[in-house]
Amino acid sequence: MFSCGAIGAGKIGRTVHEAAMWANMQLTHSENPFLLIGNNGKCRNICLVALVALSLSPYYPLLVAVCVHCGATYEFLDEPFICGVCVDYEGPGGTAEIADNAVSNPANPKTHSRHKAAAPESDDEIDINEDQALKRRAAEIMGSLSSSYARASSRGAPGVKVAPPKVKGGQAHQAPPSKKPVQRINVRIDKIVNLGVGKRASMPPGFSWARILEIPEDTKMKEVLKRILEVVDREMTKAHDVRVYFANQMVLMWATSKTEVSAEYLKLPTLGDFWRAVSHNLNYVKATDRKINRVDLYVNVKYNPEGGNGGDDENEDDSEANLDKSKAAKSKTTYETRSGPGNQRKRTRIAASGGDAYHTEVSTAIGVTYEVEKMQLVAVNGNPKQIKWVTSSTLHEVVIENTSFASGETKHVYKLTMGGNMFAAKRFYNIGQGAFAPVSNEDNLQNIKDEVLRQYVAKLSAEKFMEAARSDNISIYDLCFEDPMVLVVKRGADKGQAFLVDFFYEDADLAMSKFSGTDEAGHHADLVGRTSDAWAHFSYWDSGETIVFVDIQGIDTAMLPSTTPRNGSSEGLKLILFDIMIHSKKKRYGLGDKGPEGLQRFKEQHTCNSICRKLELPALSGAAANNDDDIFTPKSTISTDTAESEPDAPRDIPAEENAGDDET
Repeated sequence: MFSCGAIGAGKIGRTVHEAAMWANMQLTHSENPFLLIGNNGKCRNICLVALVALSLSPYYPLLVAVCVHCGATYEFLDEPFICGVCVDYEGPGGTAEIADNAVSNPANPKTHSRHKAAAPESDDEIDINEDQALKRRAAEIMGSLSSSYARASSRGAPGVKVAPPKVKGGQAHQAPPSKKPVQRINVRIDKIVNLGVGKRASMPPGFSWARILEIPEDTKMKEVLKRILEVVDREMTKAHDVRVYFANQMVLMWATSKTEVSAEYLKLPTLGDFWRAVSHNLNYVKATDRKINRVDLYVNVKYNPEGGNGGDDENEDDSEANLDKSKAAKSKTTYETRSGPGNQRKRTRIAASGGDAYHTEVSTAIGVTYEVEKMQLVAVNGNPKQIKWVTSSTLHEVVIENTSFASGETKHVYKLTMGGNMFAAKRFYNIGQGAFAPVSNEDNLQNIKDEVLRQYVAKLSAEKFMEAARSDNISIYDLCFEDPMVLVVKRGADKGQAFLVDFFYEDADLAMSKFSGTDEAGHHADLVGRTSDAWAHFSYWDSGETIVFVDIQGIDTAMLPSTTPRNGSSEGLKLILFDIMIHSKKKRYGLGDKGPEGLQRFKEQHTCNSICRKLELPALSGAAANNDDDIFTPKSTISTDTAESEPDAPRDIPAEENAGDDET
């Protein structure tokens, strides 16, 4: 019920009784008295007071409830006397508040976002989830756009700059950059410094270079040091006849500060770790070198000409041996000095290739296609003293030119192509019966097998010889043998014809050297020649004076052009041997073996050199020792096995292992 205070709130100057009388009259003559309440505030207040008064008046005992906001009348309305419509409109979060907020905070048409103070709709949780999903999607798009910079940088060439992203706010959502390709570090060897002082310390006139090794940053530091050692060994051998076998024989120096490279840096796992550790130190890497990922190094070689390594004593009368012991003579001798700015062109002038670059020769030799089987000599159970022939059960197709490109005293040499690779195929035409006497397929095959056996024995001896020299740190040339194979034609008019096949060197004629003859021992002063002579002496001593290697010849890789395949600049210098002859006490090694007579002739002719003396090989004099045991007994231990010849197989080898299905 309304109190007197509520009645006194009216704005008309009438008493309650007068208001009640007026309201009663209006209700009596009006069809719908509740429509008297208008939207006008004054009218509403008048009617409100009148109706309240009427409800209290005895003239019209009617109970009526009125909304204090909108003035609507209701039969029942609890405190605070606000109808439900007004609550929805004017209450917290109501329609009026939403409208006011929409006017003061309009929606952003660019981002399609709602106004800041907008109240959630009835399904507010769904709206919030949709909002978050849109934000996540927007973040993904922004991140993808921003990370395009990282992707462009990773795909670009080293040193190429890519403009940064221009997407606003992209940095906040930038995706992680994709993995960059492995970059290469340029390791430049500017100079090699010889720490020893002696007759071989100075370098040949005009001998100047700088070597740059492009090495991936993920390369192990051990491999990096190995490659540097190969370069140093190669150049020291060419200049001084001195071998650098081990990493501890050289000291790496910073070309910038002339200080030693710390061992801690060299122990880092990879070249990339090494580069990151030193590249920002100007004492180690110049700022200009850092931009091109280059490290400049000097190499100090611990070479003592009076010690075990290097320093031949065959040429003591050379002018280099009589160096004046002045201050300059006692200082470190260097070679491979860095070229100064005045000695270099800023740009390399383009040189004409010449007419030879546009000249192509077409061989007039006709190639003949054959199907051949491959035979190889292998050790039985890993025992090098017991060997056997193994024939492949797979036929190989080869093309052999029908005209030889070279000939020796006993063999013609043909070009052979197999699997896209070029080989040299040799066939006997003279086996000691005259150049015009025909050589049967059987005799040709037997002599080829004898030659493969000689190379097999020589290879084992050369490996033992080099191991003995390295263990005493004695400078020698590397001696190596290609693994030969025998190909036998199985189909066609030339069925049964056999060839001895070696790798083919295009420029072999430029690097071919012969160091001894069948009846003449060698006497040489250079490192490769002294190595060959000492090896022959070593074979005679190591076999108990039962064999000696003669007719030593091969390809000196130091004489091959740098463009020749299989002669990479990082490889050490070596002599690739072939067509070796053997004199043996029991005359078991085929063509050219002159038995005890050949052994005695070598013993009388050989003169020991510095390598012989450093190996402490006994001087050759007097008669050969009485030793009937050769280091190999080829006739009794070699068996010829094929897929069809099981009876000849050694008893401890299963028959199925004799035929290998190997590919070339």
